[in-house]
Amino acid sequence: MSSLARKQKIFLILVQAITITRAIAALLFVSLALTPQCVGLATYLFLYACLSDLLDGFLARQTTCETETGGVLDLFSDKYLTIISASYAIARGLPTFPCGLIILREIFLVTMRTMQVDQKPLLPPQRILGTFTVIPIWAATFVLLEYPRKFNFPWLFFESYYWFLGGLNFLNLAYKIKTHWKLIVRSLKT
Repeated sequence: MSSLARKQKIFLILVQAITITRAIAALLFVSLALTPQCVGLATYLFLYACLSDLLDGFLARQTTCETETGGVLDLFSDKYLTIISASYAIARGLPTFPCGLIILREIFLVTMRTMQVDQKPLLPPQRILGTFTVIPIWAATFVLLEYPRKFNFPWLFFESYYWFLGGLNFLNLAYKIKTHWKLIVRSLKT
């Protein structure tokens, strides 16, 4: 095995380990976040999970270690973190319906991205559009974690913001379905 191939294999293992630990961090975050004595640790786990999303993708692209398996693991870890974030918001008492819209979008996208037509996902990832949908959810989760210790917004702020996020996620999903409608219909016929 050449030195370049060995380095790529090491980076591939590193990237996949970061991706897998994101899912583990999300699970630990949600397990600890509702226990007052563990909120600090839960916050660090959540921040790690968010930052690891940036890190593993960057490393995979920079070291040409992108694989189909890594892409699926990354997709799962990203969606899982967002679903966990919305679930945490529900557990904290925020409105179920807008949080449910966030969860619905994530599950629908995972499903549609695992289905393929002409060896392409029905709804391919759109990095920039996805970022504008997910980052506000993760930021809201961080603020909610630190509420009321560091952020003392009125509770109505959180309720309004989650309604906004639910609407944003619904519109994002509607846009994705509209732009790929012909491909979705074609896949149903096969």
